[in-house]
Amino acid sequence: MAVRLDLDAALAQLPEEFRAPVVLRDVAGCDYAEIGQILRIPPGTVRSRIARGRARLAETMSANGGNHHDTRQRRNDEASRP
Repeated sequence: MAVRLDLDAALAQLPEEFRAPVVLRDVAGCDYAEIGQILRIPPGTVRSRIARGRARLAETMSANGGNHHDTRQRRNDEASRP
C-alpha cells in the first residue's frame, strides 16, 4: 500500500506533458498511436515523453521509496526473531 501511495505522489509531481502519456500507457494500456490521437501529438513524441516520464518517476521513487522497503524489511526481520 505504501508503494502505491508513493507512486501516486510521484505521478502528481510529474509535469502534465509526461504524466498523461505515462498514465495512458501504463495504467490505461493504450498503444502509442492511441495516445498520440488522444493527446494530439506524434507517436515519436509519445515515446519520448513516456521514456522521460518513467525516468522521472524512477528517480522520484528511488529518492523517496527506499525508506518504505527498509521499514518493511526491519518489521519482517523483527517478526522472524525467536
